[in-house]
Amino acid sequence: ALKDHGWFHLVAYATQNAYQPFNSSFLMCDDLLSLPDIPLACSEPKEFAFLSARPVGSQLRWMQNETTQFAAGLQFSGFKSVVGTMGSLDGSNAYEIISKFYNTIF
Repeated sequence: ALKDHGWFHLVAYATQNAYQPFNSSFLMCDDLLSLPDIPLACSEPKEFAFLSARPVGSQLRWMQNETTQFAAGLQFSGFKSVVGTMGSLDGSNAYEIISKFYNTIF
């Protein structure tokens, strides 16, 4: 799905690699999507990414809720603009927050 689109909207769980940050991955329904895989998966120019990643499995306190790492990884992968939420969005507030964001920019 990434290769045909320049926009990327992701609300997902993610695994963090504290010692090799660019090997951190998003947990997709059928596989992992690592940060190095993203530029390879996108043939269209990468314009915008919206991200809310909920880190799982981090044993290091300083790594918890480190959405900044994933947002920076997306920007390093070639996205011109990246928005990353601090903390995760859950079902009760995700729709409201995302709707307000997109209504504001359009």
